[in-house]
Formats: sequence, structure tokens, C-alpha cells
Amino acid sequence: MNKLTKLVTVAIPLAFSLYSSIAGATNVNLGTLAAGGNGPFYELETVAFDDNYSFNFNFGPAFSSANVNIQFDDLLVGGHSIPNLAASLYDSGNNFISALAGNNAFNNILLSNGSYYLNITGTPLPAADPNGAEFGVHFEVTPVPEPETYALMLAGLGLIGFTARRRTNKLGV
Repeated sequence: MNKLTKLVTVAIPLAFSLYSSIAGATNVNLGTLAAGGNGPFYELETVAFDDNYSFNFNFGPAFSSANVNIQFDDLLVGGHSIPNLAASLYDSGNNFISALAGNNAFNNILLSNGSYYLNITGTPLPAADPNGAEFGVHFEVTPVPEPETYALMLAGLGLIGFTARRRTNKLGV
């Protein structure tokens, strides 16, 4: 019986500590982000958290990269806040790309087609309040065309200009 008491004494706190560390972590797959605005995505937190938002880009062969603005904000709902809100951006190989702290945004980050994740951490205040605090994440994506796309567009404009000039010469204007 003594061994059973020791086992229960160790097992119960261990189970609660595992639950509390999992309760503050969220992994959200946002899928493939499209050109334009994506989100906002909101998250309500009641305990310290360490959330990952994974996403990817695939704009096809005409676009090798995208200009990305990522905003993350403490929404300050009902006097609840996340004063130590911070975010870091990583690629799928866990290579660090950029980081910011507080209510801020990643502006004009050039990302290529591929997979990424945004890690957001913080501790809501007041602590252990069942109402928690909320933050939001918004992605603004603008694909950047390949240089060949620009070359084709300029060649097309040149042909249109050449044709228009040729027509005006034939009309005697």
C-alpha cells in the first residue's frame, strides 16, 4: 500500500503539470495563404501560451515570392491584456526569419513559395482570469512577379506602341 501511495503522490502532480503545459500551447494550420488579406485570426488565452500558426505560399511559376505584412495585436478586451506579447517568424526548417515584441507588425517581409510558421507567446493579465485576454493575427500578402513576367509585359507594351505608331503613319497623320 505504501508503494501505491507514493505512486499516486507522484502521478497526480505530474498529470496536472503535463495538462497545464499543453493547455497553453496551440498549433493552428492556416493552410495556403492567398493573395490579399488573410484573417484576422483570433485567439483567447487564459494562461501563459506559446502558439504556432503554420502556413504556406504557392503562387505558381509566375511568382517566386510574396511581399508579406503580418500584424499581431493585443486586443485589450475588457481591461485584459497581454503586455509581453511577442512573435517570431520561422521557415519550415526552423530557421529564424524575424521577431517583434508588443503590438506591432512584420512589414514587407519577402518570403518565397514554401512553408512557414509564426510563433506567438505571452501571458495574459490579470493572471488566471477565466475571461482571459485575446490577440489577433492578420496576414496581407502581395505576390511579386518573376523578372520574366515584367519583361513579357514590357515587350507587349512595346508591340502595342509600335503597332499604334505604324497605324498613324499609314493614315498620314
